[in-house]
Amino acid sequence: MIHPGWRDIRGYRAMYLDFAAAISSGRQPQMSLERALDDHRLVEQVCGG
Repeated sequence: MIHPGWRDIRGYRAMYLDFAAAISSGRQPQMSLERALDDHRLVEQVCGG
């Protein structure tokens, strides 16, 4: 498990930085839409959403 640090506890900053780098370099982002949705659903379940 990797802790993203307190400033990016939900990982959004890292995800956006990776997305921007993927666009500029022409590669696929590390996180797919399906994976992002799975992660979001998990957070909702844990937080009672």
